[in-house]
Order: sequence, then C-alpha cells, then structure tokens
Amino acid sequence: MGARPLTAARIRLQLTFPFPRSIWMRNQRSVDPPFPGPPALEPGPPSRALLVGWLVGAFLLWLAAFGLAQEAAGEIASVPQADQALWVMLFRWSPVAPPILAGAWAALQLVRKGESRQLAIQSAQVALGASVVLIGLLIPKPN
Repeated sequence: MGARPLTAARIRLQLTFPFPRSIWMRNQRSVDPPFPGPPALEPGPPSRALLVGWLVGAFLLWLAAFGLAQEAAGEIASVPQADQALWVMLFRWSPVAPPILAGAWAALQLVRKGESRQLAIQSAQVALGASVVLIGLLIPKPN
C-alpha cells in the first residue's frame, strides 16, 4: 500500500491534530472533513463604485504631485545654479507622466484584449502608482 497524496484537507487535519495518526484516524476511510466549507465565489465584473474610487484616488494623488512639482520648480528657479532651465522644465512637465503612462497602458491593453471596465480600473491603478512614484521623487528631502 503506497502513501496517499497530500491534499489540502490532509494538511489541515495534520495541523489541527498533530498527534499520531493511529489515534485519530481509526476506522476512517477518508481524510476529508465532513463539511467542505463555504463555496468559492466567482469574481464578477468590477462595479462602477470601484472604478470611481480608483479614478478619484488617482486624480487626488495626481493633483498632489502636480502641486509639489510646481512648488519645486519655483524653488529651483529662485536659486541660481548650473542647468537651471533644464531642471525647471523637467519639474514643470513631470506631472504629465502619470496620465501618459495610464494612456499607454490602456492603449496597449485595448489592442490586446478589447474594451472593458477592468481595463479602466487597471489604467486608474497605473496612474495612481505613477503619481505615488512622482510624489516620492518630488517630496523635499533634507540635504
């Protein structure tokens, strides 16, 4: 007689009853629990509220990044330094990156999979993530 394969139910039982098998497995043919647990829910299409939540969050973080970029550009412009015009331009135009990244992601996925609400949520998530990275780059750091 070969060893029975480990299943999730057997692992759970072994973790629940860590004493020898002969004590708790007498006269049992199956190691499955008597009740299977709650049924697995299949994911449905995302709701509009979820989409609106991601869009609002992405927009608010983008506004914060925009404000930080304009403030940093103003501070850079007030202190004379080498390549000042280049840095002012980079800071002024840096808030354009999150919408461009979200649009590029949406265009790529639109070509691959077609239009869906999930695509809109993923695009908002990309914009939110890019805004968070931009805020991390723009927050003033001590010298």
